[in-house]
Amino acid sequence: MVGYNTLHALPDSLWEGPLAGRSQELTVCGIGRFRGIRLSDSRRAHDNWELTCVISGKGRLLCEHELDMSGGLVCVTPPLYLHDEWASTPMDTIWVEFNGTRLGKWDIRHPVGVQAPELAPLVEQIWMVGEHGGPGTGFELDGLIEAVLGRFLRALESGAHASEGYLVEEVVRHITAHFAEPISVANLARRFGCSEGHLHRLFKRRTGQTPNAFLTRVRIQQAMYWIRETTLPINQVAESVGYDDPFYFSRVFRKVAGMPPSDLRPKGA
Repeated sequence: MVGYNTLHALPDSLWEGPLAGRSQELTVCGIGRFRGIRLSDSRRAHDNWELTCVISGKGRLLCEHELDMSGGLVCVTPPLYLHDEWASTPMDTIWVEFNGTRLGKWDIRHPVGVQAPELAPLVEQIWMVGEHGGPGTGFELDGLIEAVLGRFLRALESGAHASEGYLVEEVVRHITAHFAEPISVANLARRFGCSEGHLHRLFKRRTGQTPNAFLTRVRIQQAMYWIRETTLPINQVAESVGYDDPFYFSRVFRKVAGMPPSDLRPKGA
């Protein structure tokens, strides 16, 4: 299909001028655009952060867990994350690579997306300036990416996730796989790129329980299985599901299961 433009790095010459070069806090590193059908799955990772904006059409972001893409989606992917875009019908997508010291505390481990069609003109402006701009236009690029990320974060905090179900599914999957490890709402929020309050509200709305309550239930259900099906000592079961204090484990177990752990163990075991 027509209109294919690969992602390419932007030269430092765009930042020539009296303002002392690129911003160390936040700067655009590269841009690219794709218009058409894309059926290959050649997943790759970038050294920098990547912002993807779907101008029109629809497809999927291929990664560990796929994300639906449609017009108006803006998605941020962290560095070194394997991914690719796939579209069986024409899709117009712009990529912007960026980096800087300001991003050092943004602890997200997977792509995070919002439906924010109002950002498309700004992202297109980044692409136009990067493609056709001359010396000095790099400062404009740095200002534009700061504006786009600011609005992206505002949309993220307002609950405009491209797929709220996707976010909750990712949190559920993480808790289920790592229930024996120390897990807190604060750590989950940092990992999945949102505030504690937003994650708490969204999880409760989608599942009917809080993240902490879900974690407790997963732990106790696993403990019940091990108590019934193995001869592991109760204190070892407690440690295996994330409780260092066996007395606290017994209290939590009784509250969830309605009985002490010892009552669940088969007679004679």
